[in-house]
Amino acid sequence: MLSIGIGENTVKTKLAYQLAHSIGPVGYLEASNFRNHYDHNNFMDIFNKSLSLNKDKLPSIKHSLKEYGKLPIWVATQIISLGCIHKIFNRYKSI
Repeated sequence: MLSIGIGENTVKTKLAYQLAHSIGPVGYLEASNFRNHYDHNNFMDIFNKSLSLNKDKLPSIKHSLKEYGKLPIWVATQIISLGCIHKIFNRYKSI
């Protein structure tokens, strides 16, 4: 089970890196980067639920929210699933 978690984190990290370089650290929050607004709204529903459940649990999330008010994609990957990140990656206009 540990190796699956390590593998998932590796993939999430690489996808976050690509996204950050393609559309910026918080570009995933902008509907204009998605192919359509439905995809963005669907993602934001999932993201906001996960954020509300985890915002007080991880120091990196608390820090980013306190200092910047937003989570850069590399921090957001800590609370969203690999499947969700894959959907973001596939539904961006520029990738």
